[in-house]
Amino acid sequence: MTLVFSNNHKVSKSLLSNFDYFYFFVVVIYAAMAVPATKSMMRPDGGLIAYAIPWGLTLFIVLKHRVQFNNKNLAAVIALFMLWVTLQTLKVGIFYVGSIIFLGNILIAYILIKVYDFRMFFLYEKVVTFMAALSIFFWLLQVIIPGPFSAFMMATSIYDFPSGHTITANNVAFSLSGNLRGLIEGHSIPRNAGFSWEPGRYSSMLLFALFFNIIRKKFDVLNNKPFWILLAALLTTQSTTGYACFLIIIFMIVFNKDAKVATFATPFIVLPIVGGMFFLPFMADKVANIWFNQESLDAIQIQVDYHESVDNFYGIKVVPQRFDSIAYQFMNVTDSPLLGYGLDPINSYVQREISPLISPTGGIIRQFSQFGVLIGILCYFSLYKSSVWFSKFFGYKGEWWLFSLFTLLSVSYSFWIVPIFMSLWMFPLFHSKSR
Repeated sequence: MTLVFSNNHKVSKSLLSNFDYFYFFVVVIYAAMAVPATKSMMRPDGGLIAYAIPWGLTLFIVLKHRVQFNNKNLAAVIALFMLWVTLQTLKVGIFYVGSIIFLGNILIAYILIKVYDFRMFFLYEKVVTFMAALSIFFWLLQVIIPGPFSAFMMATSIYDFPSGHTITANNVAFSLSGNLRGLIEGHSIPRNAGFSWEPGRYSSMLLFALFFNIIRKKFDVLNNKPFWILLAALLTTQSTTGYACFLIIIFMIVFNKDAKVATFATPFIVLPIVGGMFFLPFMADKVANIWFNQESLDAIQIQVDYHESVDNFYGIKVVPQRFDSIAYQFMNVTDSPLLGYGLDPINSYVQREISPLISPTGGIIRQFSQFGVLIGILCYFSLYKSSVWFSKFFGYKGEWWLFSLFTLLSVSYSFWIVPIFMSLWMFPLFHSKSR
């Protein structure tokens, strides 16, 4: 039996065992980062079990598939990273333990590519589609019977979330978000956070799955059940990021169907979506709040002053909106353009000189602020090469689609150093052409 990824490319299903599928499922769950334990792949504050699960499974995968690490590109990437870590250590005067985690993420991305090859993108789509169907079911229960369902979620939650968190419960399959009192009284419709820590982040994972789906199905959406499941889940997130970036998916579909039709149809597609973003009540307020201005920075400072004046027991961070975050990240770039602030945000200009409570989101320039301008350029170049590779390998028009989607989603969230997404922009580096 075979998995068909495109009209010209097939991969034998017998090459993967049930354990291989399970391991990949775990990788996707960790990428969602719904609870502190799964965020351990990003920073060194998880417990022993949080590390033992992914690393134990990874070691087994390596032994099972006899993964070889004698790869020139891998050696070059690791050498560059180790040089950067050494210079960072000399710069700040202390070795950051999270550097080991980051090195591990590079190795996991390499292992994913060597074990799953390009079929990992189909598997990602399959896992996320399954989780999306579950999230729609749970979201409907949250809307219809908010009280009993919330009680169920609180009873089955694997983590006790503090007050003010983006979600209030998570049982791996679903994350409970929204104000329970407002929901019961009919004042609000909850946002679907899926199996992630925030609806916007979940919408981003759905969009990657939609991207893989449409290239696998050759842009056929009418007879494409997974596409409609993913789209339905995306709609329930009520995410400005998700809705705006879905335009890329639409443009890509129309452009690959007929470029002439694309020119004519674009206004009829874009205007309703953009209009909805500005005129739907639950979207208009969000759009109005994302623009960068001095008033918004002053509001952030007020929040910071408040939390610094009280006992910040839960370690609450003040997360600026998208364009405010870009402004803060630009401050970080100008402070250390050559090496960046490193893996520990406490060394950034913003947290060091303004407040350690300010935590800017990803932003399209975060790679430059964190790793320095040179490595940032190399990362974006690798992403571009991957975007070109996808276009050629799967035979669709346009070399910038993946680059555009990844970059725009990165305005709000950071995907660069998450293993499954790292394997996406590093794919041409480690992909074996002979396979």
